[in-house]
Amino acid sequence: MARDNPAAGSATIPPVRFLLLGLLALVACGPTPPAPAAVSESAHPAANASAPTDTSGPTPSGLPIADPVRLRIPSIAVDAAVVALGLDSHGDLGVPKDPVSTAWFTDSARPGEPGNAVVNGHVDWYSGDSVFGRLRELKAGDEVTVVTASGTNVRFLVNGQRLYAADAHPAEVFARGGPAMLRLVTCGGPFNLVSRRYEDRLVVTAMLAGSSG
Repeated sequence: MARDNPAAGSATIPPVRFLLLGLLALVACGPTPPAPAAVSESAHPAANASAPTDTSGPTPSGLPIADPVRLRIPSIAVDAAVVALGLDSHGDLGVPKDPVSTAWFTDSARPGEPGNAVVNGHVDWYSGDSVFGRLRELKAGDEVTVVTASGTNVRFLVNGQRLYAADAHPAEVFARGGPAMLRLVTCGGPFNLVSRRYEDRLVVTAMLAGSSG
């Protein structure tokens, strides 16, 4: 998933800015690791950085929806900052510039809004594991909490995960309508020693479970 840069592997996204979100390719990885890390599929049932804002609609509990600022996943020891990113200058989905942060795609839903909130992070880094290094360990029922700029804790429960080809354009991941869902994206599948990229993208899906102030 990438050109030769610290975030090894961003799958290419069509450069036309106004294409449907369903045409976006999956991205989010780590840089070229010292050795490939095995990630196997598990079938569990079930643009520009901007300052966070707190002007939006309510969650199902009636609390205001705002931009996400922190992501917490206790079962895999994640407590990470969330930065807001759109497409970069190459038309690729923006990815964090460091191994410890995550990135919310600003053209996706805010966590708690109808549709999919898409958050990506690196699976590894030059120094080793990254924020989503253990993402594949998540199982159905694991809790994910997104803290918003307004102080609301939006709670999700994992209900599945799936591997997609790196150049796939799964409309369901970027859909803006339907139930409020969270999609956590990182690299997965085998590591290609020739291209120096992971061949797949791991997407963990979580359903909205509630929110509190």
